[in-house]
Amino acid sequence: MKFKKRTTNPSNENKCYLRLSKGYNKCVQGNAKSGVNHGIYDVLPNCTGWCYGRFLEAQEYKTCKLPTSDAGAWIEDNKTYEEGFTPRLGSIMVYNKKGTKKKGHVVFVESIDKNGNCLVSESGWNAKKRMWTQTIKPNNYTYKTGYKYLGCIYPKENFG
Repeated sequence: MKFKKRTTNPSNENKCYLRLSKGYNKCVQGNAKSGVNHGIYDVLPNCTGWCYGRFLEAQEYKTCKLPTSDAGAWIEDNKTYEEGFTPRLGSIMVYNKKGTKKKGHVVFVESIDKNGNCLVSESGWNAKKRMWTQTIKPNNYTYKTGYKYLGCIYPKENFG
């Protein structure tokens, strides 16, 4: 299977980003108060809904066994997928918000350059957009001040 990088919003009909009543995503409802949800993507904006959806979409799955808990608990709550510290194409990088047990952030690895820089796609609870991208450098894969990198959850598919 060839990996298809995503750097733009999915279509309104993409079932990977719709909850079970209309799609495949098992994550909690996103924050509709932010004004970007419009009742279409009911798991966005939310980092867990985004990563769960990208994980499904990238592997062309309709179901998976990713955690649906708060982002900072995804490594602890993952019972199915291999984990590691070095990002791979299609993996989910997990961060814990320092000083909390479960709160955190997850991002999806869209590409990795020859220097180890990761282009990630993401969403966030109070975001003004459904999704965006940024580059995370391999210097401890630091995300933002106040977040600790916990590692990656790898897809079963090896995208090379």
